[in-house]
Amino acid sequence: MARNKTYTSFTICNFDYTDKYRVLTLQIMDCYINPIVSILGFIANMMSIEILRRSGLNKTSNILLLGLVVSDSMSQLTTMNFAIILETFGPNWEYPELCGWQYGDELNYFLLVCNIVFKFLGFWGQYVNTAVPVLIVVERVLAVFKPLAFRDIVTRRAVVVGVVSTYIFWLPWSVFWMTIYNVSILMSKVMFLSRDTFLIKETTVFTVFYFYVCDILSSWFPMSFVIMGCILTWVKVKRTLNQRKKLTAAGQRVQWSKKTTRTLLTTCSIFSITHVVYSVMNYLIPDDDLLIHYIKLDFMSLVYLINASSNFFVYVLANRKLMNIFRQIMHFDCH
Repeated sequence: MARNKTYTSFTICNFDYTDKYRVLTLQIMDCYINPIVSILGFIANMMSIEILRRSGLNKTSNILLLGLVVSDSMSQLTTMNFAIILETFGPNWEYPELCGWQYGDELNYFLLVCNIVFKFLGFWGQYVNTAVPVLIVVERVLAVFKPLAFRDIVTRRAVVVGVVSTYIFWLPWSVFWMTIYNVSILMSKVMFLSRDTFLIKETTVFTVFYFYVCDILSSWFPMSFVIMGCILTWVKVKRTLNQRKKLTAAGQRVQWSKKTTRTLLTTCSIFSITHVVYSVMNYLIPDDDLLIHYIKLDFMSLVYLINASSNFFVYVLANRKLMNIFRQIMHFDCH
């Protein structure tokens, strides 16, 4: 917890701040709003996994949605990380002005391990869940534009390989990211995980990958691809549905599922909207000082969490079959 040193000064991690409302905002976002949203979203995602399992994981669309839900759940661990909350806000009784765990060696090392695991899985999930929507859009584009060849192209095996590949692709970078952290111990009692500023500033590989390659591959490319794919698919769907009577009269029928397309496109649309908002906040809102920077990151995380927590609501609201499965799980009357 930030410690009030004087009537106008507040200390967090050995930094003094004079605006108590900004300090309070940071504490509320870090300790309450983002963790609560993460926990509720994580529970909803666990329900989504059960709904998809009951719906059938032999379906390619369900495999894609499962891959997305798992990566979203992993990304939520970043703001569910209780270890980093204790590291930043305490309670730190012996050295209240310092960040770090001050609870004895055993508990300190336990929190250290939790922090590393949550950071790693959360960071990995944040990158994967920008790649899976690209696969979803590709699947729907093929379903709508190549309906006759769709089942031959988009097989269960191909989709599983595609989803697993997104996880494998981002794994080395996620492992490398964790190497920038060092375990620091102050006065034999205060332990914390710190980033190696020398490595960040001096390593060309890190700079190129983080600020250019990874930023493009995890932000601008998937966001642009998904937006364009959603627009093309929506236009094709509207055009096909307008011609449906003629197709039916000619003894033909639409080869793709409307409810599946609606579910997948809604999921990708939410992804696109939240990532546009996230990017606008990231690049256009200035960082006046360090505290404002952290508050901005918290609100960006909240936008990210809205996307990561939306799957369950999309499934039950956009797809009647999935809604009925949810009702069965909750023992509601489906009639």
